[in-house]
Amino acid sequence: MASALVNKYLTLYNSVSAFLWFAVLARLLILLPLVGYDYVSGGLREFLIGVQTLAGLEIFHSLFGLVRSPLQTTVMQIFSRFALVWGVLYQYPQTGTDIFFTFMVIAWSVTEVIRYSFYALNLAGRGVPDWHQWIRYNFFIVLYPLGVSGEMKLMWNALAYARTEQPYFALFLKAAMVIWPVGLYILYSHMLKQRSKHYRQLGKKEK
Repeated sequence: MASALVNKYLTLYNSVSAFLWFAVLARLLILLPLVGYDYVSGGLREFLIGVQTLAGLEIFHSLFGLVRSPLQTTVMQIFSRFALVWGVLYQYPQTGTDIFFTFMVIAWSVTEVIRYSFYALNLAGRGVPDWHQWIRYNFFIVLYPLGVSGEMKLMWNALAYARTEQPYFALFLKAAMVIWPVGLYILYSHMLKQRSKHYRQLGKKEK
C-alpha cells in the first residue's frame, strides 16, 4: 500500500514538474521574439524561481529513500540551482539581461522536461518510447555545458554588484566559479555512467 502511494505521488510530482518546466520553456520562446534576450528575464524570472524552488523536494525524496538518486548528487544539483535563482537572480535581477540567461534557461528547461517526463512515464508503467530514451541519454552532452556556462556568466555578472553590496557573497561567487567546473565534471560523469549502463542493458535485450 505504502509503495503504491509513493509511486502515485512520484508520478504526480514528475508529471507536474515536466509541465511546469515546459511552461518555462514556452514562456521564454514566446517572450524572446517580442522583447529580446535583454528583457526576457523580466517576464520569466519570478516564475523560474518558483518552479526551481519546487525541485527542493527532491532532496527529501532522496533522503527518505523514495528514489534511488544519490543524495550527494541531488544536493549538489539543487544547491547549485538555488544559488543561481535565489543568490543571483533574486538579489540581482539585472544579471538576467545577459544572453547567457537565455542559454541557461533553455538548457535547464529542456533538460528538465526530458528528465521529469522520462521518470513520469517509467513510474506510470507506460514505457518510454525509443526516441525519448535517446534524447534522455544524449541531449545532456550539450545541455549540461551550455547550462553551466550560463550559470557561471551570471555569477560573474553578479560579482560586480556583490563586491560592494555583499562582500561575503562575493567571496562565495568567486569560490563557486572555481567549484562549478568540478561539479560539472561530477554530474557529467554520473550521466555518462547512466548512459553506458542504459546502452549495455539495451544491447542485452537486442541479443
